[in-house]
Amino acid sequence: MNVSVTRSKTAQKNAEKNRRKATRAQMTDAERKMERNVTKMIISTILQKEEEMRRQNRMRLPMNYITEIVKKYQTALPMLTVKSLHNALNYERGKRKKNTVVIAGSPSTSISSMDDSSASFQATDVTETKSHDPTTEDPKIGRPKGTTIRSKREQELKKNACYNEVTVEVAKVREQGMKMSHDHFEELVSKVKKKLALPEELVIKRDTVDKRIQRKKLVIDVHESKGGSESPLSEVEPTFVEIILMMSTIKEPLTPPEIKDFINSAIHGTEYQKKLIEFKKRTKCKQNEGKLGKVGSRYVRGFLKRWENWIHSKKPQRFELDRGQWARYSNFSNMYDSIEKTLVENGVATKLHNPTWMNKDGQVVENRSEAYGRPCTIEITHPDMCIVMDEVGSNTSQKGDGHVGGKNYVCAKEYIPRLKASKKEKHFTVLGLTTFTGSPLMCVVIIQGKNRIPEVETGIDTAVEEHVGSYEDIDFMKKNKGPGKAFPGGPTCVFRGQEIPCLVRFSESGGMTGQILLDIFKTLDYFEVFKDDRKDGRTPFVLLDGHDTRFYLPFVQYINKPETKYAVSLGVPYGTSYWQVGDSSEQNGSYKMNVTIAKEKILAHRESNMISELGIMPTDIMVIVNQAWDNSFARVKTNKKAIAERGWYPYNRILLDHPDLRATMTEQQLKQEKLGILACDDCEDISELTMDSAIKETSYYSRHSTKPMPLNLSGAMGQHILTNIVREVDLQNARQRIENEKKEGVRVKTMLKDLKRITAAGIVRCGEYTIGKNIEDELIERAKKKKLEEDERRQRKEDREKNQLLQQQQRDEKKRARQEHRLERAEKQRRLLEEKEMKRKEQYLKRYNKAVEVIENKRRHTWKISDYRVVLMALKTKEDGPLPNKLEELSQCYDDWIIGGCRSA
Repeated sequence: MNVSVTRSKTAQKNAEKNRRKATRAQMTDAERKMERNVTKMIISTILQKEEEMRRQNRMRLPMNYITEIVKKYQTALPMLTVKSLHNALNYERGKRKKNTVVIAGSPSTSISSMDDSSASFQATDVTETKSHDPTTEDPKIGRPKGTTIRSKREQELKKNACYNEVTVEVAKVREQGMKMSHDHFEELVSKVKKKLALPEELVIKRDTVDKRIQRKKLVIDVHESKGGSESPLSEVEPTFVEIILMMSTIKEPLTPPEIKDFINSAIHGTEYQKKLIEFKKRTKCKQNEGKLGKVGSRYVRGFLKRWENWIHSKKPQRFELDRGQWARYSNFSNMYDSIEKTLVENGVATKLHNPTWMNKDGQVVENRSEAYGRPCTIEITHPDMCIVMDEVGSNTSQKGDGHVGGKNYVCAKEYIPRLKASKKEKHFTVLGLTTFTGSPLMCVVIIQGKNRIPEVETGIDTAVEEHVGSYEDIDFMKKNKGPGKAFPGGPTCVFRGQEIPCLVRFSESGGMTGQILLDIFKTLDYFEVFKDDRKDGRTPFVLLDGHDTRFYLPFVQYINKPETKYAVSLGVPYGTSYWQVGDSSEQNGSYKMNVTIAKEKILAHRESNMISELGIMPTDIMVIVNQAWDNSFARVKTNKKAIAERGWYPYNRILLDHPDLRATMTEQQLKQEKLGILACDDCEDISELTMDSAIKETSYYSRHSTKPMPLNLSGAMGQHILTNIVREVDLQNARQRIENEKKEGVRVKTMLKDLKRITAAGIVRCGEYTIGKNIEDELIERAKKKKLEEDERRQRKEDREKNQLLQQQQRDEKKRARQEHRLERAEKQRRLLEEKEMKRKEQYLKRYNKAVEVIENKRRHTWKISDYRVVLMALKTKEDGPLPNKLEELSQCYDDWIIGGCRSA
């Protein structure tokens, strides 16, 4: 069925196309020329309408504007279609954007003055115009975002209502026994169309009306008109949508399977489950008996389709925990309040008596339609004294480079295109200082390295072929230094007619340090950028993020000196993606894309010229920065756009209308906004997503107007959802209580003293957004305290070392004493042994002498027992044992020892 319908539509389109071609072929040259002139006039009139809409700050043409023009003049211009007219308009817009010749019609001619007959048209002249302002954006044509589906559903509802009303009127006529003529029917249809604001070309078929009367279904729902059935849960679906939206708002979104489980849990044991069972039985649904009371995945798909104007399924984005805690309405509101006070106190802004509407350029306008953002409570009178700055990290390696603008490369099928890339790493950081006027103030380049390298600091552009002088000249680098030369250096900014050169510094990590941050402001004061402003009593304003280098004590002391004072304020920590200009696509995104392009060009040049050192070298950093700077930080127009979109200039607090922030508003903040405190007329918050508005939105999906019956939230999924919602409510109440305590006047100094460490998050929690005297005093006090603690720690260390040395000396003394005692004891034992040995020797000599005396003075046969004993004792050893006592035995022993040769005398 669908295939045949599609084919019939295609055939109709082809037939219409062939008809237009045939008509054009029959046209004469004069008719064709007239058609071209008329088309030019139509295009000119539409472009004039766009200019008028732009002046009213409305960036879209009225809905169906171009379609109505085509329908009105298609009879006279057979080749005119919506697509051809859009193509012609885009072509003319492109020509205007380039300030070239464009086709303009007569100023007095407008579409409203045209007639359907082609004879009334006159040829227009071709004139040159360069009235297009390049700083203004081209209007977006078509319906506002998100209204297409809503418009389609409203048309469906109106069409069904038209059928219902026409059918009822025709049935009344037939009940009276009369028939309605064709003219009467057409008149009735035209009247109802006009009443419901339906287009005249909408066809209301007489056959459809007659069949409704035959079936006795005069009034039917939009579902029945499409041949479908109404969901048995249509009464309670708005409640489901409201809960799903609430879960999404508190960063706990549900998946389609979880939605299915929640709906089954919510209707379990209720009247809705009974209706669902009856519906499935009536429609003969083929399911098990246990599944009749549950919805399935098909129901969830239909549910999401019915409510696609409110909810839809898409891939999630990871939201950092710290960012989620800080991306709160109250934090951003406090930030705006604090910075507003700082701007006024330092003379760069004035307080307005009444909130005033302003456009993107900071000019006062009369009504809301011409304004941008919320009404402004201050007027920044010196935007060139307000500075925003942020670091962007880069690397010479191409390994982590992404795609530029979705560029694709053609390759063989089933292959992946591969690009050559340099892997030589050298980290560097670029920091751009931009004023609220969009003008760049200064470029800062931080290169990885411990020591300064002149050739890296100036850079070497190998693409420059012409040089001044010879390489051997002493001043060769000086002659060839500057933009477009061999040694280009960094980007130079012109501010108030004064050239401010690029500041180049080296650090071990290639990132920002406290000393480099101090050097930036010293450089600005060296060139006396704000000298005259300070004399007039105005102080430059600087907006920074919460990096730790912002609390470098010498920097804080420098910016708080009267002669070098800067009013430095901090944005919301972990929320830089919202408020920081440097994180915008106009600066950060454009810079990174152009860095990638510059590296590709350098690598291609080195390879094509067969330079020996392939890859991106450290000397190429300045060449890369120069090319990327001109297409990112140096563009005034896009800088002003990024600044305005973050609510800084004009100071319209536009970020408070961001859906992520408005979803975190407390009841008190919502009440204050409803009372008219800086409220935006057309901003949409979560409080508007109520049950009543949801029912109104979907009134044509359900015929019931009764109040929904209670749901069952005692199941696991229901309890999970309720727990998350209650927890979020408790958090909101706690945040409101903290805000009230801050407003009660707890001293900032007291709160700062309680901080364990001075960080941006800590001081913002204390309600302080300015790095002023309070922060300086606290840092000085902490530095003194830290110095005292270090001195005490050093003194304790010295005392501990002294004690350890003393204890070591004592131990050494004891050890030496023990050693001396051991030596003395050993010496004593040695002497005793020597004495004992001497005694032994003396005794031996004494016995030996006695034995010799006996042997020499007496003959053996005269020896007695005592004589034998004297001789044998001199010869006796320990192994011999005791001597015998008898004379014969002693004589035998002597014979054995002496005569037997065992011993020598």
